[in-house]
Amino acid sequence: MRNLQTVGNQLLVTYDNRVLWGGRPLRFDSPALAGKPTFYISAYNDGALRLGYARRTGSGNQAVLTAGLVECRWTPPGRDVTDCQAVEMPPGGAASMNHLLFGLHALPQGPVVGFGLEGDLLNWAGGQWQALRTPQPGESWQVYATAEVDDQVLMGHYPSGGVLSMAADGAAGVRIETV
Repeated sequence: MRNLQTVGNQLLVTYDNRVLWGGRPLRFDSPALAGKPTFYISAYNDGALRLGYARRTGSGNQAVLTAGLVECRWTPPGRDVTDCQAVEMPPGGAASMNHLLFGLHALPQGPVVGFGLEGDLLNWAGGQWQALRTPQPGESWQVYATAEVDDQVLMGHYPSGGVLSMAADGAAGVRIETV
């Protein structure tokens, strides 16, 4: 999986456990990253870099897979990423491994939203996830693509082909509506 975002006129790329900015790796030095997690998605805004991760411990039938989000301080054009805090996702339900594999998106001065393969739509605020939408049994509902346009994020929805718009909404956090 690859994740691309423009930050300060350079491309931030996350893939195969690499986090590159302008084609060069960022430097991480944090106890929160112990155990060598695999980063697969990222979102940056307002001085914070957020990285979705997966970590596998054990092997064979004893293997355990956990997922979470690491939030760090980073200010371009520097390459050092500091003050990382990891938040592990609870097993099962909203914000679990199955529900956060698809993506993150951050508005420059606004919310960070995660969306998953099972239909989750989550807002990252105050160091925790808030459910904006939870999966419904027997329903296919997924965000398949995002694009940032005029201070909002447009999200392509599958299977309807519809488009949702997400924007910051002051104290309410996030406003989502069908376009």
